[in-house]
Amino acid sequence: MHDPQFFLVFSFLHLKAILLKCILQDAIELDQLINYLINKEESEGVVLLGHSTGCQNIVYYMRTNAACSRAVRAAIFYWPQVVEVST
Repeated sequence: MHDPQFFLVFSFLHLKAILLKCILQDAIELDQLINYLINKEESEGVVLLGHSTGCQNIVYYMRTNAACSRAVRAAIFYWPQVVEVST
């Protein structure tokens, strides 16, 4: 008989690995975009706005000290307010 707890832990670790891979890919693409804006469009800096998972992407990007992260002038983290609706 299989232990359901084992499968739950395995599923969680698998999901975590998939999410980390997505965040890593997003950080690479963010660095490419900022590099383009700085070097091709001669921008002096960028402001990043993240919503939901985008917030995690920005934090990860800034923590990795990617080459273009120095061009980030500000980061805005937006999470919608949860409103209770009573009937």
